[in-house]
Amino acid sequence: MTSFRALRIRSVSCSFRTNTRYSPLCLGKRFATSNAQLSDVTTGSNTPINIDSTVTETAMPAFLEVNEHALIAMHDLFGLSWASTIVLGTLALRSAITLPLAIYQQRIMATMIELSPILNSWAETLKVSVAKQVKGDYKGYQKELNCQYRAKVKQIYAQNGCSRWKLFTLPYVQIPLFISMTLTVRDLLGMPLPWLGRLRESPFAGLNHEGFGPWIDLTAADATMVFPFLIGAGNLINVEVHHNGYTCGSYQLTYFLLCSRLSS
Repeated sequence: MTSFRALRIRSVSCSFRTNTRYSPLCLGKRFATSNAQLSDVTTGSNTPINIDSTVTETAMPAFLEVNEHALIAMHDLFGLSWASTIVLGTLALRSAITLPLAIYQQRIMATMIELSPILNSWAETLKVSVAKQVKGDYKGYQKELNCQYRAKVKQIYAQNGCSRWKLFTLPYVQIPLFISMTLTVRDLLGMPLPWLGRLRESPFAGLNHEGFGPWIDLTAADATMVFPFLIGAGNLINVEVHHNGYTCGSYQLTYFLLCSRLSS
């Protein structure tokens, strides 16, 4: 009876409170205490084991894991350096996802431009018809005219497959893609991720010596700030070209736009 009570007391002591020594009855598992040390309860050794408190046990999101496997497989399959692998992976994603969406968006904008004469004709027609419906109240006339014109524009765009929401398809896809690949590279470098912490104890093998030129160590920050300026300049050129109102009428300009989208 005494041994049964002792066994029961020892089993109850296997709790999950901090700063508690655990019994060997806890299935041989090791539990960390608040001072970030482990005690080997299976062998009875009291030698403390230091734990890197910056590394968390949070599971990696599935999309980051897929991206990492793709980059690692590309690196091992083609035998390229990590610098070439990252550039090739970026070009592959841009060519497979972003570039077709950019071309599709340009076609939608071209269709909208072709429909402009029809919309202008409907605007003149609606002015006359709404004026007959609403008399004596200019504010009511203007409100009704705008309402009917927006409805007609929406109808014509939908009939021709160029609804306005499709113009936002590219940024809706490009922004998550950019964020996911950035987080993937950060994890490969052993850097902490937002809301997830540090998931890798050290950078992936080869990243510290498979760069190019003066940037051999990819795990070190770029002190020259060359790449951020190049990326910013590419985005600025892309925005300015679209802001100036150029269209796809010139093959040279179209080629330049596609290349700038691909590289930025």
